[in-house]
Amino acid sequence: SNNTVYDNNANIYLDKASDIIVSNNLVYTTHRNKTGILLGIEAFSAFLTNHYIKNIYIFNNVILNTPTAISVWQGIYSALQNGYFININIEHNTIIGTRANGTAISFSYETSFGQPVPNVSFSALNIFVNIVRAHPDSLKNGKLIVTSLIPHPNLTAANNLWNINPTVIFN
Repeated sequence: SNNTVYDNNANIYLDKASDIIVSNNLVYTTHRNKTGILLGIEAFSAFLTNHYIKNIYIFNNVILNTPTAISVWQGIYSALQNGYFININIEHNTIIGTRANGTAISFSYETSFGQPVPNVSFSALNIFVNIVRAHPDSLKNGKLIVTSLIPHPNLTAANNLWNINPTVIFN
C-alpha cells in the first residue's frame, strides 16, 4: 500500500497469492504499455499441484494511462495443475485513461466448450464502486470488463461509474 509504481513490466504483480491487500497506490505508465495490476497464476511444475489467487482486495488505487488497469490472467498450465481464483474484490478504484485500445478490467484464460478449461475455476469475483474515465475509443467501446465468457462465471459488478454510458459490460 501507499506506493507510486510506474513503467514496470507488470506494475503490481501477484502470482499464486493469498490474503493480499493492494490499496492506496498510484500506478501509471508514461512510455511502456504495461498492465497496472496483474493477478496471475503461472503453474510451472511437473507435479500435481493446486495454485491459488484468493482473498485479494484491490481498493482505493489510482491507475492512470495503462493498456489494462487490472488483469486476472490464467497463465500457463498443464493437465497436472489446478488454478483457483477465489474471492477477488476490486472496489473503489479510480481508473483514468487507457492505452493501446485497452480496457479497465480484463479476465484472460483459455476456454473449452464455452467454459474455462477444466482445471481453472472462479468464485466470488466482485467489482464494485469503481470510477472509470477514458475516451470511448480507447476503452473497448465503453466496456468495463473484457472476458472470454458471456456472462462470466461467479462475477458480480455493480455501482461502477463511467464517463460515458457503457455498453454491455461483457464482450
